Amino acid sequence: MSRINRLMNILSASTGLSKVMGDVLRILILFAGSLWLWEIYLELKGFRATLSEESPTLGDVVRAVNRLSKEGFVTTEKRIRASLRGEGFEDLLVSLNLNFEERTKLLMDDRVRRYQLARQRAFSEFSNL
Repeated sequence: MSRINRLMNILSASTGLSKVMGDVLRILILFAGSLWLWEIYLELKGFRATLSEESPTLGDVVRAVNRLSKEGFVTTEKRIRASLRGEGFEDLLVSLNLNFEERTKLLMDDRVRRYQLARQRAFSEFSNL
């Protein structure tokens, strides 16, 4: 199976680990391609809440990132992450590893577009208060 077909299969998944994998990719594309693992988990909770869906567990997100890394869709790197407490802590930096065509497919994904529209509506309503 070609890489673009595998990506499309991941993005079309509606259940299980493949759905979480697709949502991890969606979160990364929405946030310029790189986030800490913990940030992915938090943003994914908000993404799913916005779409009125149940959030995955942190374990599901970790498994999804590991699978995406093995398949070459993301790269991961253990690093020390700064904190406001003055001491850093180890976290996993996750970055998209997609070509132009793959990024374009991801940006045009229905779930990405639904989330962006819902977020735009929420911000618009908030600014009218």
